Amino acid sequence: MMNRNARHKSIRILLTGMLIISISQILFHLTELPDVLNGIFLGIGIGLMLTALSRGNVKSARE
Repeated sequence: MMNRNARHKSIRILLTGMLIISISQILFHLTELPDVLNGIFLGIGIGLMLTALSRGNVKSARE
């Protein structure tokens, strides 16, 4: 069973990854962001999300 701090940390990492991906998509849509930078931001965001999911069991809000 995960303690409360570890769960909050994994949720924070997950939200950071989602925020990075969404910001990169907005910037890619509004500006002439090179594909390399878009790929880097997407890779970092996906990596953070996978790290958060593998470190802790992020479960539904019902628990």
